[in-house]
Amino acid sequence: SWVLMSALCLISVTCAATRSSSAATVGLLATALLPSDVHPVVHGVVALSSGTLGMSCTALCIAPLRRGESRWSVRRCLGGLALLLAAGNAALYIHVAYAGGPETLAQPSVQKLATLALLAWMVSTLRGTGSTAKEQR
Repeated sequence: SWVLMSALCLISVTCAATRSSSAATVGLLATALLPSDVHPVVHGVVALSSGTLGMSCTALCIAPLRRGESRWSVRRCLGGLALLLAAGNAALYIHVAYAGGPETLAQPSVQKLATLALLAWMVSTLRGTGSTAKEQR
């Protein structure tokens, strides 16, 4: 998912974004293979590391403006929302898993919202790429 998004970014950031996205994707797979109930410490380290890489990739992809793109475009706003929710999810995870905070519905709720925002950003990026390709013809 991040691999595709980084490939759709501007050339100047594609290389760094592709490396981050590849590592984040591997980390995401490792997180699924190392469930928190069996490997609580390793799961957390892998999830937070790959999440940080994924957030970095998203930031690299939303930072530059595309030709003719507004500073407050839907693509950039959704990417910012995804970043904000992902950071909130990471903070809540750390609070519960490592700081002894109580488990509430907040963390899984924010996690789902972050995922939805990420998917919405990906769709808006793909839609923007389609319109940019039409304009270049």
